Amino acid sequence: MLNSITNKDKTDNVIMFHLDALGKCHFDDDASTAFIREKGKMAFLRSSLNLTSRIMKKDCPELCSSLVGRKIHLRISDAFKGIIHLMPQELALNRRVLDFKNKDNKSRKLMLTGEFERAFFHLCNPHFHISQVRIHSLHFYASHRDILESTIEEISSYNDTFGLPEWLLTLKQIDNIILLERFWKWLGGRDTAQVILQIVSDAGVRSKSKIRTLMNKELNTFDSESCTNFDAARKTILRFKDLFFDSGSVIVVYKLPGNITKVVRLCPSVMLDAMSSEAACESIFCGDIRTDIFHDHGSFISGWIDRLKEYAKDPSLSLITKKLISDNLHGVNSSIDKLRNRI
Repeated sequence: MLNSITNKDKTDNVIMFHLDALGKCHFDDDASTAFIREKGKMAFLRSSLNLTSRIMKKDCPELCSSLVGRKIHLRISDAFKGIIHLMPQELALNRRVLDFKNKDNKSRKLMLTGEFERAFFHLCNPHFHISQVRIHSLHFYASHRDILESTIEEISSYNDTFGLPEWLLTLKQIDNIILLERFWKWLGGRDTAQVILQIVSDAGVRSKSKIRTLMNKELNTFDSESCTNFDAARKTILRFKDLFFDSGSVIVVYKLPGNITKVVRLCPSVMLDAMSSEAACESIFCGDIRTDIFHDHGSFISGWIDRLKEYAKDPSLSLITKKLISDNLHGVNSSIDKLRNRI
C-alpha cells in the first residue's frame, strides 16, 4: 500500500527498503515505488543506494553490517529544503533530488551517494549532534574526491533548491579544516600544549605572537606528508585570527574563507563545561592538559565566540556571569544590580 500524507496540498510518499549482506538494495513494497517507477527514477535511486552500500562496505564494514536487513523507511517530500534528513522514525529525501532531465546524471548520483552515507551514519548514531555527523562526512568526502566535487557542483548549481549555503562553504574549505584538525590533534598530544597555557598564564604582553612563534617551531617537526604544499599549510596553521583567554584556558579561532570558523581550546583537563562534551568537540589529552577540537564550523559555535568577544572587550562581564550562577546569594544579587545599572 502506498504510504502518504498531505501537507499544504502536497503529497509525501514513503517507500521501504533494506540492504542485503551483499550490499544490494531491495525495495520491499512494489506498490509504494509506483510513483518513482513511472517517472523513471527508481533505477537511479536503487543505483545510488547500491553504490553507497558498496562504499560503506569497503570503508566502514561495521556500519554496513549494522544496516543489513534493517527495514528503512524513506519519505520523499517537498516539505523541506536540504537533501536528506534523519527523522524520528525514517529518513526524509527532498523530492527535488529526483527531478533532473538526464536519467544518467552521474554528478547527481554521486551527490546522493554522499548524502546517503551521512544519513545512514546518523541513522546508526541517532544520539550524535549534527556537527559530529558532519565531521564524519567531511572525512568521508576527503577520501572520495569524485563525490566531493560532484556534491559541490550540484549544491552550487541548485543552491536555491537545496538551501545548504553553510554546508557548501564548509565543503569548499574541507582541506583547510582537516589540516587544522590534524595539526591540533598532533600538537595536543605534545608537551607544547602545556607551554602554550604557560605563556598565557604568565600574563605578559604579546601572548599571540609568542604562541605563533612557538607553533612555527613545532611545524618543523610536524609530519607534512599529506600536505601537497607545505608552505601554504604552514600559513594556514599560523594564520589564526583571534586568541581568547577564559578561566585558565586559551581559545584559538581561525577564520577561513566563506566565514567558516575552526576553533580549538587548550585547557586544564579538569575543566568541564558544556563545550567540553563529546557532542561539541574531540578531546586530546597530554598529562593534565586537554585540547578540544570543536566539530562545528558555523552557526552552532558562533554564539559562544561572540560571547568570548564581548568578554574580551569588557572582562568584568565574565565575572558577572560567573557570579550569577554561583551559590553565593550576595554575589548573585550584586551581579543583578550591576547588570541593571548597565542596562
